[in-house]
Amino acid sequence: MKSSAGQPICTGPRQSGSWAACCTVARLMRGLGLQGARRGKKIRTTIRDDGHERAADLLGRDFTASGPNERWVADFTYVAS
Repeated sequence: MKSSAGQPICTGPRQSGSWAACCTVARLMRGLGLQGARRGKKIRTTIRDDGHERAADLLGRDFTASGPNERWVADFTYVAS
């Protein structure tokens, strides 16, 4: 069954003997301000430490180049490990 963010997937009620349509459960939960559980690990990106010295900005934030192999940059904001 499809699920949008926070919308419950109704598979459990049939096992307990009671049954409700997914749209009914979603409507009731929305009315109560409840959201379905979101599974998976949250991605946490880099948290900077103001105590460390930053690398010098050698390009002055100007990334334009007049030809190939003139300026090389990289972004290591998030590396999955």
